[in-house]
Amino acid sequence: MKPTRELIDDIERDRFERARTMSRGDRLLEGPRLFDLACRWMEAGLRTKHPDASDEQIFALMERRLQMQREMDDDPVVPVGFNDGE
Repeated sequence: MKPTRELIDDIERDRFERARTMSRGDRLLEGPRLFDLACRWMEAGLRTKHPDASDEQIFALMERRLQMQREMDDDPVVPVGFNDGE
């Protein structure tokens, strides 16, 4: 079942409302919490895709994916400061 645009919008509104009511300290801690959650999801996906992999192999795959993401972040397709004429 694919989520509707309305459901996605409701979820986003809820996220923004929660963020507005959080203290600065809680918002600051939310970044590392989200990164930890993303790493857990990545690990679960890799374990599903590679069920026979050892913990060390899963960790190496995670490091590789994170490095690839850093490289993509450092080398954007559209250069910083790109002006499309608007």
